Amino acid sequence: MNELKHIIAIALLGLSVAGCSKPTTTPPSAPPMKVALPDKELMLTISRKAIETRLPDVRFADLELHDLAYRWSIENAHTNEQFQLNFRVRGSKRKEKEDGETVFKVNTVGVDIGIDGRIDKPGVSKGVQMFRSSAMKRLDGMGIQSSPVWGDPFYPVKLSAPLPVPSKDNLKEIAFMAMRRFLPNVDIYSLVLRDASFIEMHNPEDDIEHSGFWLTFWITNSVVVTETDREIIVKREKITVQIDTNGQVNAKGVLKSPGNSTHYKHNLEGRTNTFHGTAYRHP
Repeated sequence: MNELKHIIAIALLGLSVAGCSKPTTTPPSAPPMKVALPDKELMLTISRKAIETRLPDVRFADLELHDLAYRWSIENAHTNEQFQLNFRVRGSKRKEKEDGETVFKVNTVGVDIGIDGRIDKPGVSKGVQMFRSSAMKRLDGMGIQSSPVWGDPFYPVKLSAPLPVPSKDNLKEIAFMAMRRFLPNVDIYSLVLRDASFIEMHNPEDDIEHSGFWLTFWITNSVVVTETDREIIVKREKITVQIDTNGQVNAKGVLKSPGNSTHYKHNLEGRTNTFHGTAYRHP
């Protein structure tokens, strides 16, 4: 499991209108001041029990939470929804040589949790995060290498209801209001929500304690599909909106940018994919 990759690579295949309802024509007088946050303590309990089951040699007391994330996304018209928690192992920082370069490494543990509290077969992973300097600041990061610790799916904690998730309807309404203010020329009826996420990050090296929501929309009427012998090239525009946990958005939190992608046909064989409302079936 990569470390949320973070906030989050989208733009795989397809434009599906699933998950996108039309916004209300009249915005509310003010956005909700808060959107429901994930139940952090419950997810820490689930993570502890999952790690005890899959990694009995790792003491949960030796782990430090680095980030907690929730992600909802549509990929190939399929909806994916889960939580991720990433921990660093205290006292595991070390200096090593990597391809002739001096790097600093720290051991990590990751847990993926379904919204029903389930841990799937690859739901627990061990990894190593690498940095170019001993300060281990984000800008020095070289990525993370991780691999799952396989096991049978199970429920570490019996839940009476699914885990609380942020309201996508509230988040979309806040995002639409922000776009009306900061991107007034964008037709919000042409947007499809592709990704909604929440992240809470703890990075003591950068003195960062940050949390917020991110939404990514594709502009459907901006899509141009080009097909060659080997590739399907999709050019489109996207809008990313960052929302504070108090429901506020500033001008820098609304970004319009390219969301282009290239898909190799040999990777799409036997699959139906949707681009700009047209289905392509690859033999």
